[in-house]
Amino acid sequence: KMNNINVVWFLSAEYYYPLFSKYISTVWDMQHLTHSKFPENASFFRKFYRGLVIKNFLKHSHRVITGSTILIKLIKREYKISSKKFIYNNHPTPSVFINTKKQFKKIKGLRNFFLYPANFWQHKNHMNLFEGFKKFNDQNKNKFKLVLVGDIKDKSHYKKLRLKYKKNFRKNFIILNFVRLNYLIQLYDNCLALIYSSFAGPENLPPLEAMARKKNIICSNYPGAKEQLKNIPIYFNPKSPASIVYALNNFVKQKIKKQFFVRNTRDYVDRVIKEIKND
Repeated sequence: KMNNINVVWFLSAEYYYPLFSKYISTVWDMQHLTHSKFPENASFFRKFYRGLVIKNFLKHSHRVITGSTILIKLIKREYKISSKKFIYNNHPTPSVFINTKKQFKKIKGLRNFFLYPANFWQHKNHMNLFEGFKKFNDQNKNKFKLVLVGDIKDKSHYKKLRLKYKKNFRKNFIILNFVRLNYLIQLYDNCLALIYSSFAGPENLPPLEAMARKKNIICSNYPGAKEQLKNIPIYFNPKSPASIVYALNNFVKQKIKKQFFVRNTRDYVDRVIKEIKND
């Protein structure tokens, strides 16, 4: 009030209660509804908490931003939000991935590798990816590696992965855990392609990051993927290791190169401001 601010823009939809008379909320996903079978989303408390908080926050929002028609339909159905409230605005590309200079320096000990940056949660689908990649690598005389970046959030699930693929693990996989941003960009610049196997969406950052670094994408066809990424990736069925094998071989054999695009953050913000000014 002291600064004459009459609209507040929240970059999430998970707040305890409305703090301002006029505010905008942003919805990236609804995984407590769309992917509730996974343990990280399945607890009664988590589903109850997210459902109640999001419902109340969206109900009192002046406008709701999301970049997915799937989410718009889901929110309208579950929370009875009016169509007039929505601002359709696709997730912007993180500017650091656009603006950082190309990292030409090779990484010691890493060559011919695919990159998957994702924390170790079950919905990130490492199990099927490991199975598919191992079969693909066997078919290609173990010429490739899968480099995995991310925190180990589900430790028991991670142990199962390591145990199941203990034999010849080093032939196929390199796990780097959490890495600094500059090193992540270097990994993007040196990888053959991003492979993104998550079950969940509809808006994910790694494919946008990969395109900003002009890297090809081999991607799960999670609901909303094609709306976000169009025809840029080679898509596969995340439930099928055989589909993952086919997509990887398709990339290697055909050496597919496609157009890339970036979504500027300034344009994203300007779109929201324009909508609000028109209210």
